Amino acid sequence: MSRPARLVASLDAPSPVTGFESAPCLMSGPGARFLVQRDDTELIVCELAGWAPGSTIRFPAPWPPELGSWALSPGADLAVFAGRHALCAVDRSGRTR
Repeated sequence: MSRPARLVASLDAPSPVTGFESAPCLMSGPGARFLVQRDDTELIVCELAGWAPGSTIRFPAPWPPELGSWALSPGADLAVFAGRHALCAVDRSGRTR
């Protein structure tokens, strides 16, 4: 049985979308859901309570988005940036670990 698609929620991106690398995405961890967006200087993580935005966490990025990729820990307490020649882990306080 098929069902037609329908819009159930709409979320504002925390930063302007300028291209594919800056498009927001939804991620989930144990018991939590996040709207995540990467811009030129940081990784922005908005915690979601249901579909309503909650607190925002900002991880400073060590290099521009076109020079690598990123990953977020399930609890959103650590962001890992993978560049061409290095890895960098950043905690919620912005400190490199």
